[in-house]
Amino acid sequence: MSSDNKLLPKRIILVRHGESEGNLDASAYATTPDHKIQLTESGLLQEREAGARLRSLLSSNPTSPEWPVCFYVSPYDRTRCLRSCLQYVSTSLLVPNDLVFEKNRFLESLWRDIDMNRLHMNPTHELNFVIVSHGLTSRVFLMKWFKWTVEQFEALNNPGNSEIRVMELGQGGDYSLAIHHTEEELERWGLSPEMIADQKWRVNAHKGEWKEDCKWYFGDFFDHMADSDQESETDATEEDKLNLLTNSEDNNEELCNGQCS
Repeated sequence: MSSDNKLLPKRIILVRHGESEGNLDASAYATTPDHKIQLTESGLLQEREAGARLRSLLSSNPTSPEWPVCFYVSPYDRTRCLRSCLQYVSTSLLVPNDLVFEKNRFLESLWRDIDMNRLHMNPTHELNFVIVSHGLTSRVFLMKWFKWTVEQFEALNNPGNSEIRVMELGQGGDYSLAIHHTEEELERWGLSPEMIADQKWRVNAHKGEWKEDCKWYFGDFFDHMADSDQESETDATEEDKLNLLTNSEDNNEELCNGQCS
C-alpha cells in the first residue's frame, strides 16, 4: 500500500505502568514471578490519574469528535491494570482492538496494522495507539522508531511510573515528540541537543526535504558511520547490544532495582 493511502494514527502514546511492588521493594522479584508482580495502592491511583490525563489529551480537539483508541498492552499484570482503570474515566473510549504484544515482534506488528489500514477505517477520525508497557521497553521502542544509536539510548532516562510520552503526527507526515512535549521535557528525558533538533524538524518537515534543507541532520547524525566494508560489523554490534538490553528486561529485571520495569 502506498504511503498516500495509509491512514496514520494521530498519536502513538507510550505509557509506563504505575508503581509496582517491585519498584517499591526489589526483593519482591525473589518470591514472585516477574509477570505476576502487582501494583501498589499508590500505583493503582497513578494509573487512574494517567487514564484521566489520557482522556483529557484525546478529547481536547473539538474538530474531531471521534477519537478511537487502540491499546497494545504488555501481558504483565502491572501493565494490564491500566486498561481496567480507564473505566473510572469514561465509558466513551472506543477500543477497537486490544492486543498483547510479543516484545521482539511488536514494532513490526504495529507497522503491519498501519500499512494495511487494519484499524483506521475512517479518515475523519483521530485514531490513537496507546502502548502500555515498561520503562525499558518504551525506551527501546523510541530508539528503534527514531533510529537512535545505542549510545543515545543509554543516555535516556527511564520514564516515571504512569508517565505518558506522546508521539504525534506532524504536518509533513512524520511523528515527533516535540509537538506535545516541551524542549525542557525532552532535555529531562536525556535527549541531546541534536536529538531535540531532530524532533523539532519532524514537526513540519517532509522526509524528502531532509537532504536539501536539513544539513545539520546528516552532519551530526551520520558522520560517525563506518565505510561499507565496516558497516555490517557495526550493525551487528548495535544489534547485539540491543538484544542484550531487551533480554535483560525479560530475564533480569530485578537487577534494575525496580527502575526498569
